[in-house]
Amino acid sequence: MLYSNKDGYDKYVKGKFNNNDIWICTFRKQPDFVPKWIFWQHSHKGKVKGAEGWIDINTFNGTRSEWNNYLKKISYFN
Repeated sequence: MLYSNKDGYDKYVKGKFNNNDIWICTFRKQPDFVPKWIFWQHSHKGKVKGAEGWIDINTFNGTRSEWNNYLKKISYFN
C-alpha cells in the first residue's frame, strides 16, 4: 500500500509501482488523477464516538463484497 497526496503521487508514484495499492489523500474532490485507488482520505476533521479529537475520514473504492474480499487478501486478517 502506498499513501500519498497529489503532489507526491505525481512526482514519485505515477507510472511506477503498478502492483501496489494506492491510498490517496486529497480534500477537494474524488481523486480522478489516480487510475485505480483503494482508499481515499478526504478529511482530517471527522468525529467518531469513542475517539477523542479529530480523526481522518477515508473511503474504500468498492462495494461491501469487494471490501470483504480485500480484508481476506490482507494477511493479518487471515
